[in-house]
Amino acid sequence: MVRYRQLWRELPLDDNCVLIESQQGRTPNGNMFYIAEELRRNPAYANLEVWFVVKDSSLDSAKILFEAHGIEGVNFVEINSDEYVKLLASAKYLVTDTTFPTYYMRKEGQIIWNTWHGTPLKSMGRYDEEDLHKLGNVQKNLAMSTYLTFANDHSYRHMVDAYMIEGISEAEVLLAGYPRNDALFDSERLTTVRKSLLDDGVKSLYAYMPTWRPLRKGVPGRFRGIDLMHHLLLLDDMLRDDEVMYVSVHPMERKFVSFECLDHIKEFPEQFETYEVLGACDVLATDYSSVLFDFACTRKKIVQFLYDRISYEKHRGMVLSVDDMPFPKVSTAEELIAELRSPKEYNDEA
Repeated sequence: MVRYRQLWRELPLDDNCVLIESQQGRTPNGNMFYIAEELRRNPAYANLEVWFVVKDSSLDSAKILFEAHGIEGVNFVEINSDEYVKLLASAKYLVTDTTFPTYYMRKEGQIIWNTWHGTPLKSMGRYDEEDLHKLGNVQKNLAMSTYLTFANDHSYRHMVDAYMIEGISEAEVLLAGYPRNDALFDSERLTTVRKSLLDDGVKSLYAYMPTWRPLRKGVPGRFRGIDLMHHLLLLDDMLRDDEVMYVSVHPMERKFVSFECLDHIKEFPEQFETYEVLGACDVLATDYSSVLFDFACTRKKIVQFLYDRISYEKHRGMVLSVDDMPFPKVSTAEELIAELRSPKEYNDEA
């Protein structure tokens, strides 16, 4: 972008400016929310001006989330806007869980912290044949980071290998817990959230967090979300009145799913951060999502709903085999309901 290049040359760094970007502005949730919360609540950072990146479609959700938590002093900026480009070229501190735009170049003196957004279960980087065209920008962003946070040694080893940054990155690697996982251990916060989620007569709360599935080549875009909607309708008919399932839909799939026709299934409420809702639930249903590694820390039950395992593994590829995961695996809605209602009977010590 010509304008960015011009500002990159002309603007001095603002030593008190922080730009925080969560998944290219698609969502306000995750590690970036908790980092922004810390920067506003901790007096040690009172001098910092905090900017949070959003898209036009996520601005309202971001405002609802921050206002519901009483977090003041966070400025919102729309990605690729004039103000955003200016901030990219002048903010001293940049924080992300994915990548900045392809036109971004690190400026001397800028400090970049990349937390990434999950523990790899699926193939990444050079091993993800269907998304090879995205490898370059991710590699660049990881290589130019000042700090790289990985939640475990597996993530560190795989990301370094998959994006080929061995020997080209001078980033300081931080093997540390994810900021978002703090919510899973905040008993006071989770008690408050759970009380608000329990409608009259509801006793059991389930979370369903399916991973993003790209459309197969040649499939019309109007079929986006059709599998998810099909399963939600089946599950809704089988759930009892004392059960509620909260579903977290990928931002790119949300507009293709309707909750209005469902009685026992609801979307994650916007006033709570994703991991607050997750931690308040009794059981997690997911598939190939890295969320299972986070939720495993709670020692609550996890069920893997793998209705499309053969085709998914063929086209996406896996870093770890789901067979090595201790969690029960099901392929039908009926089996999923049965497991959600059954006690945890597996060993997850490893």
